[in-house]
Amino acid sequence: MSDEKQSGDKRRGFPGSFLIFLLVAVLIALTVQNFLSAKYANVSFSYQVQHLVNLELINPADSRMVALGDNLVTLSGRFRDRLTEEGKARYKYLELLDREDMLSEKKELLGEELQSARGDVISAAGWFLELSGIAVPQGGYVVTPLSPVAPEQGEAIVIENVPRRVTSLSQLQQRISSLANNPDDAAVKQFGSDLSNLVQNFRSPALGIGQENLKQQLRKIDKDVLQASTLPQGGVAAVEVFSSALQQLGAIVDELNT
Repeated sequence: MSDEKQSGDKRRGFPGSFLIFLLVAVLIALTVQNFLSAKYANVSFSYQVQHLVNLELINPADSRMVALGDNLVTLSGRFRDRLTEEGKARYKYLELLDREDMLSEKKELLGEELQSARGDVISAAGWFLELSGIAVPQGGYVVTPLSPVAPEQGEAIVIENVPRRVTSLSQLQQRISSLANNPDDAAVKQFGSDLSNLVQNFRSPALGIGQENLKQQLRKIDKDVLQASTLPQGGVAAVEVFSSALQQLGAIVDELNT
């Protein structure tokens, strides 16, 4: 009889425990929902909280600053429901300041690149004048004039003098007529060597020809000149190949000069 009474008490107590468990679960769910729906800000350093005040993101009525000493201040507050126009304007101002700083840094880097490119242009232009044999006019050979629109972009590039260290195209053009009149083996061999060196100099990275059609022309000229010495007809046939090569080089120089 006692066992039956205890068993009945347990059955009657079960629904009460279940209701308590259910109530606790509902309270936990409501707490989690409120936590997820609340607005929070992650701040890496304490001084960044002041920016929330400066941008009017914090409600002034709920903003608190408590001095703790040693130049430390504790800030607390509640976010506004909507952004203010003044806060938007201040944030836009900060965005523009940040963009100006980025553009200034980029401008400095581009200035360094321009200076480096300027040196490459001067070197390539001087090498072109040396190979072609084009005379430097009075006042210098103008590669890039000073821009009247944006003079701050850099000074004009003008070549005023050119060293003459290699045999130029103009020199070979002057020699070809005498070679045609006396095409002996030694003279043909020397002329072919000079012409081959000139073509290879035109193909060198120091000049930096980037147009693919010109690069292909120079490659073919180089091949023809190297094969000219093996022609069965001897010096006369080689001179014809050399003359054709000089004409092609002259056309390439005219195009590059333009």
